[in-house]
Amino acid sequence: MLAGRISPGNGNGIATAIKAGNVELVNRYIKNWKDDANRGGFTKILVSDEALIHGFASDKGLGALLEVAGMNGISDIFCLGFFRDPIDHCLSTFKHRAKKGLIQDFEKWVNLEYETPRTLRAFLGVYNKYPIHWSFAKYQRNGMAMAKFFFESWLKVEMPEIPSSEEVNPSLTLSEICFIQTASKTDRSVVFQLYKNLIALHPFEKAENRQLDTFYRSIVALYIKKEIKVFHLLNELLANGDKLELGDYSSEADGLGSNIFSFSPEQLNAITMAYQTSQTFPERSLFYMKNTFRRIKRGLRKLK
Repeated sequence: MLAGRISPGNGNGIATAIKAGNVELVNRYIKNWKDDANRGGFTKILVSDEALIHGFASDKGLGALLEVAGMNGISDIFCLGFFRDPIDHCLSTFKHRAKKGLIQDFEKWVNLEYETPRTLRAFLGVYNKYPIHWSFAKYQRNGMAMAKFFFESWLKVEMPEIPSSEEVNPSLTLSEICFIQTASKTDRSVVFQLYKNLIALHPFEKAENRQLDTFYRSIVALYIKKEIKVFHLLNELLANGDKLELGDYSSEADGLGSNIFSFSPEQLNAITMAYQTSQTFPERSLFYMKNTFRRIKRGLRKLK
């Protein structure tokens, strides 16, 4: 954290244990961390993981945490949650889970498998029943702003010097995701190489596709409307008067489709190289590439 590097946190294991209500396993984690802290002369334990919200969304999970805290003589628990704009969060989650080409129906995935709104609803229904000091803040793209809130507003300590960094979690564009989804239908062997080549490109080397982005956002916005009460409630809890954006893109999406891909020369080269290194390149993949690029050209002509 002090080096300013992206980290998944140290709490994945305990997050799973809390969600399961496994008191014995939660106690094992807490006891080990407390012993380490005592040996180092520290009085606080810091646990971080984005999956903790799943454990905190039930009486079973929060009950297990409070029980273990009492077993270990921990009198105060402070929890800080950063929450991202729901449409951005949904698309980010989709890109992460769809990179293997296994999600073919985005709208179905949003309505049936995107669990965050349901998790938030469950969490907001139980969190204030427990003697935990809760703090909620809006996720910011400006990492320094979040670090300042974390250290100064939440931990109440002076913010250490953190080296500036432009590092971001790499992700695929929606055009790249759609291409991988289509490719996976006919040639699963090339999917990994496509992902590997495309994820290595810098964001500046990738083409924008506002039409496709707006189309996907409109689908998410319609789903968010169904859960709007959850996000209104969460907005009332955010620090500094910040609010999550709950934009409605449905009116902008009229007439848009999901089959318009946009690629830069660098992306096209990465795709070509993926097929060239694929074991099935000689006949089937070459035929598929030609047909896919024809679709891309037809889509580009429609945009003119």
